[in-house]
Order: sequence, then structure tokens, then C-alpha cells
Amino acid sequence: MSSSLRPAHVRLPQVKLSRIETLRAAPRNARTHSKKQLRHLARSITTFGFTNPVLVDASGEVIAGHGRLAAARMLGLSEVPTLCVDWLTEDQKRAYVIADNRLAEKVICPLLGGPKSMLFWTRKEKTNAIQETHAGGDYRQAA
Repeated sequence: MSSSLRPAHVRLPQVKLSRIETLRAAPRNARTHSKKQLRHLARSITTFGFTNPVLVDASGEVIAGHGRLAAARMLGLSEVPTLCVDWLTEDQKRAYVIADNRLAEKVICPLLGGPKSMLFWTRKEKTNAIQETHAGGDYRQAA
């Protein structure tokens, strides 16, 4: 941790289970998810659990996690884990959304030695990354 960032500046929100009907999508959410992506997200939630909470503001508007929320609805879940980041300004929320979506497009590929958009991975690169990540297993077979 850098010396300019003191623990008093670090906010650690608590994970809270929130009823799905109390959450609402951000009106300007630019990212969309195909039905196939949502099925994969749902399968991941079923296989690994809900490991990445939905980020919301104090009013219940989703900042990040629209796809996970939609997948949870597909699964018929009534609640999802959320983190409330109520200290962000509107400008900070927009900046976070852009950064989060950009990060989601990029992954570190150990086979290639650095960041590369998953859009440009070959099938073999994707398979190898999944096998390395899951100790030789394919999570799709576990679902």
C-alpha cells in the first residue's frame, strides 16, 4: 500500500444480501450481455457460487454487476450479495463503470506474457487458460 494511502482512506463495505426486486439497473448502462453470456454467468454462479457481489449505490442502483444480476434472475434467485459504495460521486460512478467494463475486456494471459483482449484469444488459448486456472478441469463440465 502506498504511503499516500492511509488505512483511514480505505473503505471496506460489508457484503449484504439484497432482494433482487429492490435493485435497479443503471439507466445509462452501456454494456449489454447476450443470452449466451448470461447462460455462462448463470452456470458460473451455479458451479462456483456468487463470488463477485453486485456493486450498488445507496439507492439500490447497480453500478457494476448487471450481468450477474440478470443471471441471478434467470436462476430464480430472490437475493444476491451486494456491496454498497455510497461514497462515490456521480462522476466517480461513471468513471468506475467505464474502468470496470474496460477491465472486463482485458485479462492477463500467462501464455502470452501480458494483457490481451479475450476477444482476440484463439480457442486453444482460451482452453489452455481455463485448464491452467481450474487445475486441468473445465468448469463447464462441472455444471
